[in-house]
Amino acid sequence: MPISQFFKWGFAAPALIHKRITAYTFVRIVVATLLLGLATYLLVADPETATSLNKFFVLVVMSYLVMILSIIAMPRVRNLDLFVVVQLVIDAVLISVLVAMTGGLSSIFVVLYFMNIAAAAYLADGRVVVATAGLNAMLFLSILGLAVLGVVPGRIDPETVAFHILRVLGFLLVGLLTGRLAAGLKQADAALIQQKETTRALAEQYELIVKNVGSGILIADEQHMIRGANPAAESRLGPCTGKELEEVLPGIEQRGGGQELEVQGSDGPRILLCHRSPLGYQGAEAIVFEDITRLRQMEAEMEREERLVGVGRMAAAIAHEIRNPLASLSGAVQLLKEEHPGPLFDIALREIHRLDNLVTEFLENTRAPQLEMSTTSVAPLLEELVDAFKQDPRYKELVSIVYDLPSLEPVSLDQDRFKQIIWNLMLNAAQAMPDGGRIRIAAREEARGLRIDVEDQGAGIPQEELGKLFDPFYTTRRGGTGLGLVTVERFVRAHEGWVEVDSTPGRGSTFSVVFPRKATGLEGMEA
Repeated sequence: MPISQFFKWGFAAPALIHKRITAYTFVRIVVATLLLGLATYLLVADPETATSLNKFFVLVVMSYLVMILSIIAMPRVRNLDLFVVVQLVIDAVLISVLVAMTGGLSSIFVVLYFMNIAAAAYLADGRVVVATAGLNAMLFLSILGLAVLGVVPGRIDPETVAFHILRVLGFLLVGLLTGRLAAGLKQADAALIQQKETTRALAEQYELIVKNVGSGILIADEQHMIRGANPAAESRLGPCTGKELEEVLPGIEQRGGGQELEVQGSDGPRILLCHRSPLGYQGAEAIVFEDITRLRQMEAEMEREERLVGVGRMAAAIAHEIRNPLASLSGAVQLLKEEHPGPLFDIALREIHRLDNLVTEFLENTRAPQLEMSTTSVAPLLEELVDAFKQDPRYKELVSIVYDLPSLEPVSLDQDRFKQIIWNLMLNAAQAMPDGGRIRIAAREEARGLRIDVEDQGAGIPQEELGKLFDPFYTTRRGGTGLGLVTVERFVRAHEGWVEVDSTPGRGSTFSVVFPRKATGLEGMEA
């Protein structure tokens, strides 16, 4: 076995050993500096001692040299355990030389042996501490032997020898006691390192979970200031760290869960389901919320569909009963008009025609859309629709149409339903500008599919009314039926697409329809 492996006992983690060796080296430098200062003081006080102090100065310089070499070598040492043992042995030898040079058995520096044993307890484990105590005892016994031989000064008599033997036993006893303490310190260090690693691993796991969880999480202090937010929270609410909780989530209750809040998010109004609970320290609390905006939108869509289904069932039962009398009434009024011409008959015929159109449109919205899907290039269809709309006598002089139709990839859709969708949107835009204006039509490809925007310059729609636009019979236009946009949404959803509305009061509205690139067509979709 290599000697380096023999000394590899694993006193502590390398980083901890580096830290302790650095602290120990600093103490050694302080001690050496004090000795140098003491020697300098003695030399100044009594210049005649220069000869006797020369060896002392040499010893101090050697100590500095050893410490400098240790500092240089430490970053390059692979076996720190062996490095620690070598440092302790060198220090024990230097202490012995210092004791021998400064009075031998009566030297005041004998106390440094205890410091060397304490250093072993600080740097190494119990075995090395006992071994260091034994080494110091052997070196002191060597000095005692040299004193007996007269090589070093020191009084030799039975009482003095007994005292020094007790010193040696004191070295060993201190070594045993500090060895036990070192063993406990090592176990405590190992437990502390393990606890730190466990805590760090748990912190990383929790941080990973918090960063990737889909729910928004806010951490607020006792002053209700937000001190932390995970990415899901900031993606919905925007940057919120450092803001007041009430500013970010206005109206949130003090405690509890299941509270729904409507807030202005980074990309528009959001509906959040919030849960607020204390964290148990320093008044901190966690606010966890789910974004249920899409869920509430789906519920509203289902509610609209249910209303259409209910009304549709009734309409299907009475539609023919309405149409037959309307046809008879229209014929009778036409005959009366021929016999007795007058403006009242024109009014009656116009209203009969309007009622018939209303019944037809309403029935259309209560039936499941039947789509005939085909891969279609939409640019020619849009140009055809624009040309036809420009010829409409109702808007020919009032409305201008501009369009941007780049080269577009074909899309799977029902051509007739597509024309009806775009026509209704253009008609809706024109009706929103009774005094005239411009309609802009733009089409572009995006990751989700084909997007077509129809923009008007009308009065715009208030924010509180946007959610009602696709409700049956809801209209903001006098004389409107409230079924045009319902038809648009149902046909777009039948293509597995969706409708978006962006409106600013006083600046107009933009209705956007998005068609997936490869829609299957939800034929037979329930109304």
